[in-house]
Formats: sequence, C-alpha cells, structure tokens
Amino acid sequence: MANSSASKKSWSPGQMFGSAVAAIVLWSALGFSWFGFGFGWNTAGTTAQASAVAVMDELATICVAQAKSAPDSAPGIAGLADLSTWKQRKFVEEAGWANMHGKESSTSGVAERCATQL
Repeated sequence: MANSSASKKSWSPGQMFGSAVAAIVLWSALGFSWFGFGFGWNTAGTTAQASAVAVMDELATICVAQAKSAPDSAPGIAGLADLSTWKQRKFVEEAGWANMHGKESSTSGVAERCATQL
C-alpha cells in the first residue's frame, strides 16, 4: 500500500494565486448581486428616487383631503371612475385639488396619484 500523503501534490504559487483571484471575483460578484453591496452613486440615486416617491405620496394625500373638503366635490369624485386615466388627471388639475397652498399649478404626477387614490 502506498502512502496517500506521498501521492498528493502541493500547489504551485501560480495555482495558489489563481485560486485566490477566483475566490475574490466570486465573492465580489456574490456581494454586489446578492448581498446589496453598492457604489455610493447608486445608493444616492436610489435614495433620491425613494424620497421623490415619498413626497409625491404625501402631496397626493393632501390633494385627496382638498378634494374631499371642497364644496360640491362629491359628484366630481364619484364621476372620476368613469373617466380614463388621462382625463382623471386633467379633471383633478382643473379642479385645483392638486395645487398646493400658494401654488398656481400642481407638481408633476400629483394629480394622477390623487385621482388614483380618490
């Protein structure tokens, strides 16, 4: 019987270096794709987008409150369901519900979100 440890070959420096590089590449790929590692610019863009969505949702909530508190708005709100999405947005804009206090026009996207919530 031959000694099993004598038949094992030790790794050459090139094999060790290649294995280390392969391990680094593998862990980097896993880290960036699965574990949420990211670059600063990517995170900042995602944060800015999330902030914009949150602001739009809050403005739409204010729009809904303005629509519900407006005099004689009940028939208009009830009729929104019969309109197309574009016409719903236009109706909300023309009613002035999407305009925030002190503004003469609405922020882009608020009227559409407001009509959806109504």
